[in-house]
Amino acid sequence: MSNLRLFLAIPLPQDSKEHLISNTNHLKKDLKGKWVQSNNLHITLAFFGDVPVNRIDDLIKEISLVTEANMAFEISLGGLGAFPSLNRARVLWVGLDKGHKEVANLAKQLRKPLEEKGFLEREDRFNSHITLARFKEPLSVSHDLRATTFDANTISVPEVVLYKSELRPTGPIYAGIQKFAFSRKYLVK
Repeated sequence: MSNLRLFLAIPLPQDSKEHLISNTNHLKKDLKGKWVQSNNLHITLAFFGDVPVNRIDDLIKEISLVTEANMAFEISLGGLGAFPSLNRARVLWVGLDKGHKEVANLAKQLRKPLEEKGFLEREDRFNSHITLARFKEPLSVSHDLRATTFDANTISVPEVVLYKSELRPTGPIYAGIQKFAFSRKYLVK
């Protein structure tokens, strides 16, 4: 039986990816690490790891049940941060200002049914973010982040995507295998 390495994420539009790259390029000189390619930038909602091909239809069904009960929303980019901390960074990320509660709520709604069906094994504390870079050795990044800002433009989130990930020596290759549009449009204000 074959497996696919899968994760569920919010895709970013191309202009948002370009904005992220252009506003963080200056950091690459001082922060040596593995920077995420622009086409791979996204907000992960759930990482499933290796899923047997014969279980993918069940996974799609569970995701559909949650997305059909939710409405589209908007996000905007926030500030930079790091895991586990700014002084011992292994992962550099950009957070969300607008929409972080909606993203966290969606991830929470997905977690319970996906854990019950055996697609997720453990509960990690969820932090909505876009990974920008990973570092082999922990390093202090706090002094490098102050000059980096992002436009407050809103980004529409009408759907989430189930991606397969192929790990290669040159970096991962992500390919969308199923889109899940939210069944309800935005609230009218």
